Amino acid sequence: MKTKYSWTTELLKILGMAVVVFLPVFFLCLYIRFFPMNYGDDELPYYLWNSDVTNQNDTRYYSTLILGDSSANAAYLPELLSEGTISLALGGTTPLENFHVLENWLANHEAPNSIFLSFMDYHLVYDNMFYERTVYSHLLTPAQERQIVHDAFAIGEDYIAQDDAYLQLFEYDHCFPNKYMPSLLNAGFTERNAQNEERYAAVSLHRGAYIGMTTDFYTETKPNVYESFAVNPIFDDYMKRLLNLAKENGITVYITSLPKPDNAVLTEVYRNQRDEYYKSLVNAYDNTVYYAAENTVSGAYFHDWEHFNLYGARYWSQLIQKRYPEAFVQEETSAETKLGILDYLQNAETPDGLLGFADGKTYAAVVIAGDAGDWAADLDDTGLAVKQRKVFIKKHSDINVTVQEANSSPNGFCIWMEPDGACAIVSGDTVYGVEINDSAGLTVLIVDTETHMPVIVRNYIRTSAGWSGQ
Repeated sequence: MKTKYSWTTELLKILGMAVVVFLPVFFLCLYIRFFPMNYGDDELPYYLWNSDVTNQNDTRYYSTLILGDSSANAAYLPELLSEGTISLALGGTTPLENFHVLENWLANHEAPNSIFLSFMDYHLVYDNMFYERTVYSHLLTPAQERQIVHDAFAIGEDYIAQDDAYLQLFEYDHCFPNKYMPSLLNAGFTERNAQNEERYAAVSLHRGAYIGMTTDFYTETKPNVYESFAVNPIFDDYMKRLLNLAKENGITVYITSLPKPDNAVLTEVYRNQRDEYYKSLVNAYDNTVYYAAENTVSGAYFHDWEHFNLYGARYWSQLIQKRYPEAFVQEETSAETKLGILDYLQNAETPDGLLGFADGKTYAAVVIAGDAGDWAADLDDTGLAVKQRKVFIKKHSDINVTVQEANSSPNGFCIWMEPDGACAIVSGDTVYGVEINDSAGLTVLIVDTETHMPVIVRNYIRTSAGWSGQ
């Protein structure tokens, strides 16, 4: 007997097969959307943190924002500037992203008083991270992404205005696996979670700063010649949008042209074109200030051809704070800021590096020097000589530091040194022994000004290359 054909049965089979095929894809899309820390590369946590703090309503007021690309992120250390400073600068971004980041910030926060804005030259000409970073991480809203693509087509920006641009936006915005599969496979789906959580915690601790944390330094001596300066029309347009948005909200924008390593050669043509462009923005927007720093500084302040290292970031942050004190309201140091500065101190490797971050307000530096020679003579204050050693106290310290021999009766906090060179930190009834080099050298103590106890004790010996930590 011939079996009767049933369209209903066939349709159910087809639907069943569709479910079998597409249900795993659906759940994979959900996984991609809600668990990015499990598979994202090392830059993703910083984009996610930026999106979180930008789009969340926060009662905390920030009076100063840092905007720009990786060069800006590497240059400014919020803890050294003020309690009210936060960095929203992100590696790989251009004026396109920064305009919308500011737009989102203002939609969720009270307007700041000041913005410091810096871009490397490359990110005023090219945007090669829009899809791979900005759209990939969902930094902006889908509407903002489409606006950027629309403007790229209108102006003729080649990289963003790709033939399949809107299709790419749709695939990224709906977390299609084909866009995220390389990350998923490279990460083993969950193997990056612990590292990404650490990165997220670190950028949160430092209020957005994350690039200039290395102490490696740039050693290239071959001249790097800058012959001309140019700005892509779409980036010029968005720079002006950003400045206008700031003006509408009563914000002063400080555009800073960051210095370059000392192997850079900035031709007169380059400098004139650069200054002419930025000064044209100042003339058009009366809320804007332009500062061109000295053209080059030591390569010891950089870790590559464009980015400051930790010492360079300290140098630049302190310079900017002194130049524009009105932008950085000084308040009582918070516990979070103290932890951030302590992290910088722990990363600093040289005696100069430690002393540079010990400002005397949160942490004081005490140097016990043997045959320190000229280096010790450069320290701020000379203390009491005890046998062959001298104690130097970092200037501006709030700690009343004295040097006493054994059997003295210390009051409060002191450095206790015996005639044979043995040393201890004494704070009230607490005694903390300190090991000092037997050979000629330096011992650097970083002391918490609140607890009067050392948080870092580091010994150095002199080598042909300088001071080496032990």
